[in-house]
Amino acid sequence: MKKAISNILKDKKKIIYRWLLGIVIYLSLVCPLLPTITNILSPTDLSRTELFKQITGISIFFLVIIFIMDVYINRFLGHLFSSISSLAIISLVTIGFVSISKTILSFSISPYLIPTAAVAIVVAILLNIETAFIVNLILSIFVGIATGYKLDYFFVAMVGGITAILCSTQTKRRIDIIKIGFIVGLVNVATIISIDLHKGIILGMMFDHIKWGFANGIVSSFIAAGILPILEHSFNIPTDAKLLELLDLNQPVLKQLSKEAPGTYQSCLAVGTLAEAAGDSIKANSLLAKVASYYHDIGKIKKASYFIENQIQNKNIHNKITPIMSNLVLISHVKDGVKAAKEAKLPKLIIDIIEQHHGTTLTSFFFQRALENDNHNSVKEEDFRYPGPKPQTKEAAVVMLADSVEAASRTLQEPTSTRIKTMVEKIINNKFSDHQLDESTLTLKDLSKIAKSFTHILISMFHSRIEYPDTNGSNGSRDKQPSKKDKNK
Repeated sequence: MKKAISNILKDKKKIIYRWLLGIVIYLSLVCPLLPTITNILSPTDLSRTELFKQITGISIFFLVIIFIMDVYINRFLGHLFSSISSLAIISLVTIGFVSISKTILSFSISPYLIPTAAVAIVVAILLNIETAFIVNLILSIFVGIATGYKLDYFFVAMVGGITAILCSTQTKRRIDIIKIGFIVGLVNVATIISIDLHKGIILGMMFDHIKWGFANGIVSSFIAAGILPILEHSFNIPTDAKLLELLDLNQPVLKQLSKEAPGTYQSCLAVGTLAEAAGDSIKANSLLAKVASYYHDIGKIKKASYFIENQIQNKNIHNKITPIMSNLVLISHVKDGVKAAKEAKLPKLIIDIIEQHHGTTLTSFFFQRALENDNHNSVKEEDFRYPGPKPQTKEAAVVMLADSVEAASRTLQEPTSTRIKTMVEKIINNKFSDHQLDESTLTLKDLSKIAKSFTHILISMFHSRIEYPDTNGSNGSRDKQPSKKDKNK
């Protein structure tokens, strides 16, 4: 019942956010294109009629565009609007773009300088390329209308924006954004040359257009590079550049983990390797999966000695406390991890994975111990399950599976390739049968690929090594061996 009510509220929230976004974009685009009030109050009936037609035409046109955008978002990008952050980002960059565009046009600067590519880069990196394509289309239409229905400017804005979006998929460092600017500039130049040649523009004017088109790419990249860190920090969105920073093992929370829970720290690094390989195999965000793996168990810092990987000389604290207490300590590391992640100001996506990496899994070991000591049938299975939620994304599910597989691999007595493969498949099947992966959008084909990647990584981790002889011993024994001359004697 609670889940149903939660889903209804969530759906209503998404609808409200979508329509708020539509209204903001509609007003941002239409208002700058409308004539001023003084022009509307023109003394001639004819001009008033013509102005009214212009206002009506522009309004209806953008209403149709916004309606199509809403349908597209509802069908394919509904997950983006579970929070207001996406709405705020798109609204801010749209309003900023319109303001810059009107400033450029008011100073009679070439419309080829209007930085559509800057918005494309920002939206593609902060949100996703699907949203960036839609926003780029709408803003390119705005450019075409604002410049007097000129196809030239619309076409250059559209092509430059698409180029920026496609290049943004490979952005890992800040400097890559400047490189995107050069590429966009070159594509703009090629597009302008093709248009001007077709129209028979004289060379002098063509070179002037080319100059502004190339400057567009450079200016767009610098604008994007300038505002990305601000939006990234304001909305706590993990871009690839931010994730690479979090991958640094000198991050304070990771250093604390390595000192206070060294076993957990080493386990997290191993989980990161497994999660990255699995993410690559199913075309998920492997960098996010790896970074989240590094931080997924930071909640164990608080009670490090209660977790077996940090226990020294087989001194197991759980032998001295009840299974119920052990279970509470074990489950609490998720809540403690979320708290530690918020204190460290980690991105929400990583905090979500920390919260979801155990889903509603049963702590079977302590549950069985509790059943053995239960004389009054008071032990309930739900009390020995993690509170959830279950993994909501592919990356969260990958971290869950990688964590379980890594933990199980340490219990293998003789880790042969066959045993490793069997163990990996068993764990994945158990998670699937327990419905832990139901909300993650992973397919059976994905699970097969993940199993293969885990098996490959674990086999390489447990590969057999040659036993090298002791250097001193071998030298000593070599000295004591009789030479051929001695043997002959």
